[in-house]
Amino acid sequence: MSRNSRISQELARSLRFLLVSLASATSNLLYTAALTHLTTLPFGLVSLTSAEFSMIVNFVLNDRFTFRNLASNRPWYVRLGRFQVAAIGGNLLTAALATFLHTVVQLSPLVAQTVAIGLTFFVNFVTHRFWTFRSASLPANAVMTGSEDGAAAASALDTVDPAPTGLSVIIPARNEQATIGALLLRLDAAMTAAHMPYEALVVDDYSSDRTAAVAASVIEERRLPARVLSRGGKPGKSYALMEGFAQAIYPTLAMIDADLELPPEALPAMTRALKDADIIVGRRLHYDRDNLLRGQLSAVFNQVVMRLFLGIRIQAQTGVKVFWTRVYESVDVAPGRWSFDMEFIAKALVKGYRVREFAIPFQKRQAGKGNVNPPAVALELLASALRIKLDIVRIGKTNTLTERATSAPMSGPFIAGLTSGMPGALEWIAPLALLGLSLHAVMGPAFFSSTQYFGAPGDTGQSIWYIGWIWHAILHGQMPFVTNAFDYPSTTSIMDYTSIPALGLFFGWLYPFAGVIFTYNLIIMTNYLLIFVFGKLSLRALGIGRLLSGVGGLLFCLLPYLTAQIGEHLNLAVIAPLLIAGYLMIRPICADRPPGWMDGALLGLAMTLVFYTNLETCATLLLCVVVVFACGLFCARTATYRLVRRMARPQALLGIIATSLLVIPGALNFFEGQHGSPLDFSSLPVTFSADLLSFVVPTELFQVRTSASIALTDQFTGNLREWDSYLSIPFILLMVILAARFWKDDRIRVLAHAAAIMALLSLGPFPHIAGAKALAPLPWLFVLLFHVPLLENALPTRLALYTGILALTLVMLGLDAFVKQATAAARPAGSRRRLGIGLAALAVVAIFWLPTIPSDHTPAARAVGILRAGSPASRMLVNQPTLVLNHEEAGFSTALGILAMSNNYALRTANVYGYKEANSAAFKVNIAFILDTDGHGTNAALRHYLPGMGVSRVLFISVDNEPLDPQRFDEISRYLGAPLYDNQRLVVIWNATPVATSAAAIPSLS
Repeated sequence: MSRNSRISQELARSLRFLLVSLASATSNLLYTAALTHLTTLPFGLVSLTSAEFSMIVNFVLNDRFTFRNLASNRPWYVRLGRFQVAAIGGNLLTAALATFLHTVVQLSPLVAQTVAIGLTFFVNFVTHRFWTFRSASLPANAVMTGSEDGAAAASALDTVDPAPTGLSVIIPARNEQATIGALLLRLDAAMTAAHMPYEALVVDDYSSDRTAAVAASVIEERRLPARVLSRGGKPGKSYALMEGFAQAIYPTLAMIDADLELPPEALPAMTRALKDADIIVGRRLHYDRDNLLRGQLSAVFNQVVMRLFLGIRIQAQTGVKVFWTRVYESVDVAPGRWSFDMEFIAKALVKGYRVREFAIPFQKRQAGKGNVNPPAVALELLASALRIKLDIVRIGKTNTLTERATSAPMSGPFIAGLTSGMPGALEWIAPLALLGLSLHAVMGPAFFSSTQYFGAPGDTGQSIWYIGWIWHAILHGQMPFVTNAFDYPSTTSIMDYTSIPALGLFFGWLYPFAGVIFTYNLIIMTNYLLIFVFGKLSLRALGIGRLLSGVGGLLFCLLPYLTAQIGEHLNLAVIAPLLIAGYLMIRPICADRPPGWMDGALLGLAMTLVFYTNLETCATLLLCVVVVFACGLFCARTATYRLVRRMARPQALLGIIATSLLVIPGALNFFEGQHGSPLDFSSLPVTFSADLLSFVVPTELFQVRTSASIALTDQFTGNLREWDSYLSIPFILLMVILAARFWKDDRIRVLAHAAAIMALLSLGPFPHIAGAKALAPLPWLFVLLFHVPLLENALPTRLALYTGILALTLVMLGLDAFVKQATAAARPAGSRRRLGIGLAALAVVAIFWLPTIPSDHTPAARAVGILRAGSPASRMLVNQPTLVLNHEEAGFSTALGILAMSNNYALRTANVYGYKEANSAAFKVNIAFILDTDGHGTNAALRHYLPGMGVSRVLFISVDNEPLDPQRFDEISRYLGAPLYDNQRLVVIWNATPVATSAAAIPSLS
């Protein structure tokens, strides 16, 4: 089916969904009218039952009309339950969206409700389309078939790669004279068309009709490579199969029921699929719809016994399977009459064999009568399941780790609770423990502290304030995206400055319970934890082994960019959402199955999280994705084109779009609330650019540095927290060696080109060498990039984050390939030696990346206790517009942290930072205050600027625990009068109304 036709089909389905919704609403009204006029039931009960009645009507119509051609293979009661959950969720979502749009976005109630209903309709349709009526998921390599993709399913049998030749097909048959002949003929036609040698062994299980005679006649007449075996043992399908297996001649075995409910045409493709597995099991599509009783019993059995009790997530009892003879001979089975399938699959999984499912269409029996007594078979299977569980537990206790390590890798479903969980646990616990120890050493006294926060004073304070603002606004009925705490009398848009509302939403509620400082430190540790987890998961999705992926996850936590930013710029240092989004991009790319709506929805949510964590990293992430895609087209055009076609599925795109709608309020807030002009392209991007030497010379933030390196980095432009492009000489050498060795790997080439481009972009419009600006500009691409919305405010040096991520991924892929070369050549000693070399190289890199121990940590200023909520100083500032003075040029950021720690979120200040800080009157007063030596400069600045600010208080906060000196105190008091409050000159409050001045000095009142 073409893409255009699929889109048309989805549009038509959405219209049918709308019509059904209207019909359901009508049924609700009619039901309500009938009960209210014909009965005396309470209206609440009437309303409740009418809602349930209309929901059932909605489900039935959608199940049989809107989504019928999806042919979900889930039982009807599962679909009904899912529909009920989705309906309740839709109602709650409508109420939440309407409330949010009315209270936060400030839309009128009618418009808010209309928009909410429209969005919920879209969400409901997507939910029902890709969740309620979706077929139960198959393993990654299962061949998907269904009514919508029938043509693809038919061609799939002919497009599978070549696999083993020669197949022995065992056909247990009891009273199947009506179908056995057709089965043999169809089997022969399928095997002949596939050019695959085969033999068919019909095992007559004590039939009372002419099954054996009909089979022998067809075999003789058509001269088929088949024979009929007469039974010599106990009756039962399991015993018939085992007698057939004992007389098979080919190295590959197959079994298929003789009733033609399952197509023999699937056997060639299932046989070829053995190249990636040890056992291929058929999965019956639409079984519960076309065979109601057996289908429902089978669904219950699969859910309760197979999945919950045994932990097997496949349809083990399906009557068609293909597997290697050696696998069957290595598994010790002693089944009952009907339990061969379940026991064979369970014990094969325990031995480590790979089991995969292969979706095949189910057709209800057209001739003859069934031989299955469902209740009797169910009782036997239940008893057998208990016996199998006990047998596997006994076998599992006798196995050793060495024995399990030498068996085939188990990448399919496993028996829950029976295989050893220790290796998997160690895979995560060991590196997490190492990460915890490292954080304890690096954070020093700030580790789980409630009195000292990690990082240096400065922009850290504004992050602390913004984290708590979201919940303060919510709890006080204010709009979270707008605050009047700065730039009085104007308001400030949250997304316009330090855009970390996501951190505020997830962690701000902890402020009243755990304390501000503890919560801030917890965010930092959580960030490192998530970086490791999703860094490791990303590497695992790329095919890297457990050990190397764990080491790589730890190295993601040591990225030099993170070391530079974490001490002051939390909004830039929380890169865990970037890695989450990266993993959700990599996972469907590397999976065998194309992405579905859930993949798209999760990626959309991850990008929304990135957006609300930091706008700058969101924009630069999109830039990095574009660069990687362009490099993919350049290095592997055909593969990239095919990948894009496979990824651009309507389901995934709808999922991304649906969840990405959550960025609309933040985007509107940003574009409506921008203050002033964007950053000056001729100044900041030039100043805050990566130096050519910054890639190899460590700053004072790293453990391995020298006085000479510190002296050299002091010449770089910008400031210490923006020199985040360091990679180290050992890492660059390792990257170059591995890239050259495995250059033929498309992934290596793409990552190498992308990392180089991002490194080039991080140099900015003019390259710098040891702080000296080059005269020749870099290509015009820089001018273009830094005039793109959002990117225009991004500092070039911060693009070095993606250089580090891409380069580290390249190194881990190269080392994994280096180790696997020896493994593929069957040289265990060489593999271990190569692994040791790789780990040693990474250890050297880790040493060069290690931050100082301990890194910056700062105790809470003494002003926090003085300004705490409810204190005399705090009460004097309530509802009073205030000008804040401090000792540092950028000290208002630190003052923000003090206000947050003291819970003074209601304070309205004339101060502002960000785009127009340097042009604000408050900033100019504070600069005069800082540069003043005798107080006269401060007095003059206050006289010039204060009358136009409209403030009623002037507040001095000591951000460094140094008291206000007497000269400036006296000059301010000379102009504003005696302070209203003075606590050791650490916190001083004046009334902003000037008083008559005199020549006499006003004495200190402290």
